[in-house]
Amino acid sequence: MRRPGEGFVWQDAGTRLKVTGIELFSAGEQQAGEQDDIYTSWDPIDRHYRRLLLRDGRLRGVLLMGDCTAAAALTARPESDEPATVDWLFDPSSTQPQAAGIMTMTKPVLVLVGHGMVGHHFLEQCVSRNLHQQYRIVVFGEERYPAYDRVHLSEYFAGRSAESLSLAAGDFFIEHGIELRLGEAVASIDRDARLVRDAEGHEIHWDKLVLATGSYPFVPPIPGNDLAGCFVYRTLDDLDRIAAHAAAAKSGWLSAAGCSGWRRPTP
Repeated sequence: MRRPGEGFVWQDAGTRLKVTGIELFSAGEQQAGEQDDIYTSWDPIDRHYRRLLLRDGRLRGVLLMGDCTAAAALTARPESDEPATVDWLFDPSSTQPQAAGIMTMTKPVLVLVGHGMVGHHFLEQCVSRNLHQQYRIVVFGEERYPAYDRVHLSEYFAGRSAESLSLAAGDFFIEHGIELRLGEAVASIDRDARLVRDAEGHEIHWDKLVLATGSYPFVPPIPGNDLAGCFVYRTLDDLDRIAAHAAAAKSGWLSAAGCSGWRRPTP
């Protein structure tokens, strides 16, 4: 008697289709036998579907609909000796807090793009009006820090910590069931399909969309503005780069018209 897995030859090259905005990826076997196991997941909010076919504890087939970014990682699994688990249905890189309270699957989705001072004030207003109980709120922040006080940003040079400048006190996001995605820039917005797509291609459906992307620093069109020693002054990471460069510098020049540029930190 031959084992069910014998004679199986994995094909690396999967099939990827995109029809009317719906992405579909298929690789390996899709027809399950009597002894095969099928793992499936369905996200009714983001509208993503995953189906894994297992035989003798090994992955033998993959079917993805919607978010196909896991295709490469999943198709590499059959080449390893690692036993398949149900965890393969989910994205291991997602470490953001999960929404709490009312089941999110029953809620419409409110997406906030930008988590600066204005964006966080908006979240506080949502909480004060109990909107976090009515919506699944997802926040995209391009920076690696939660919202912080930019008005007192110069105090960071004098030794004030990033945590002390933060506007998000304690467990604000976990307590109120708000999903914060730091370090994730939004690359595009499909208004017809009501989809937000991040820089890595992940998509999320929205019912309400709020843009709070803030301003950006103006760099004068003068010679040398693209040199390694030319910096803008807006984020904590900007200040880290300025401080690192200034440690070995002998002179500097400041071009600023706002209060942040003229505020001298107190030693």
